[in-house]
Amino acid sequence: MGYQSEVTSCIYGDPEVMTSFLTKHKLLGNTVFPYFKDDLKIDTCTGSDGTKFKILLLELSDVKWYETYADVKAWNDLLKDAGEVDGLEWEIAIVGEDGATEERRSNGADYIVEVSHEITVNY
Repeated sequence: MGYQSEVTSCIYGDPEVMTSFLTKHKLLGNTVFPYFKDDLKIDTCTGSDGTKFKILLLELSDVKWYETYADVKAWNDLLKDAGEVDGLEWEIAIVGEDGATEERRSNGADYIVEVSHEITVNY
C-alpha cells in the first residue's frame, strides 16, 4: 500500500503467552517499540466466549505504509514472530486514502479487526 493509509493491526492471545512474547521482544531491543511507542496500546480483554486475552494494538491514521520502510518492516517481522508462537494470533487491516483500496491479512485468526465504510447525511 502506498500514499496515506489507515492501519490497524494487533497481536493477541493467552495473557501469559503474550506477556512472555512482549518481554522477550523488549529485552531483545526490538525496534518496533521505539518506532511506534506513542501508537501502541496493551490491554487485557474478555472475548465473547468469556476467555481472557491480552492484546497489543497498533492504530495509525494518515501514514505512508510501504513494505520497504524500516518501521513497517519491523512491525511485519513482529507479526511473523507472533505467528510462530502457539497461543498467539495476529491481524492487520490497511485502508488507502481513497477508501477503495483495502488489504487484510492474518495468521488464520478469527478476525476481531473490522473494516467498514459508511456514508451518512445529517441535517
